[in-house]
Amino acid sequence: MKNPFWKIVFSRIYLHISLWIAVCAGFAFALPVQAQTVSLVSSKGTFAVGERVTVTVLIDSEGRSLNTVGGTVSVPTDFSISEVRYGNSIVSLWIQQPTINKTDNAISFAGGIPGGFNSSSGTLLTFYITSEKADRATLRLRDVKVLLNDGAGTEAVTRTHPLLLTVLDFGDGTADAHSLLSGDETSPEEFTPLISKDKNIGTGDYFISFFAVDKDTG
Repeated sequence: MKNPFWKIVFSRIYLHISLWIAVCAGFAFALPVQAQTVSLVSSKGTFAVGERVTVTVLIDSEGRSLNTVGGTVSVPTDFSISEVRYGNSIVSLWIQQPTINKTDNAISFAGGIPGGFNSSSGTLLTFYITSEKADRATLRLRDVKVLLNDGAGTEAVTRTHPLLLTVLDFGDGTADAHSLLSGDETSPEEFTPLISKDKNIGTGDYFISFFAVDKDTG
């Protein structure tokens, strides 16, 4: 191309195209990676020695449909795992039912969700722990694997959230009762008081009876 004018024009066009490609590529790499989240949660992070604490494993699909999930909950050896429940789990087809491995003090699980799951909060399982020692410890998730409900079994990018717990020794359990109750933000189960009268109870006057359960401190 002998005409210098056209050389300048094409050079500028090439430069603009190159800059546009670079900007687009930059935006592509800057986009956040969509990752599913599996978390360990408890109603409170501080509790007393010997107190039974509920821990739940939750999953957030982050807007995508999932159909398979598995992993292991690793519990510090200072804690005793007393029970595992999965009756209200979003998983209905278990490949490996949640099982306590006493040697590793861990809970392993794997299962499928027919039809898929797409929500910000789905319960996988619940378990109960106690500690006979005052300590600070972290419960962690490992070997977590989540597959998308896309017909191809694509493995999802997954992140996990651990759970930090603090165990306090209150001695006789009375001096620091307020410390326990101050963290209780969970309302008791609903109950209905009943007004009754029976000549065989007390002096035969009316009385009120009820049964109440507190889900947190007890």
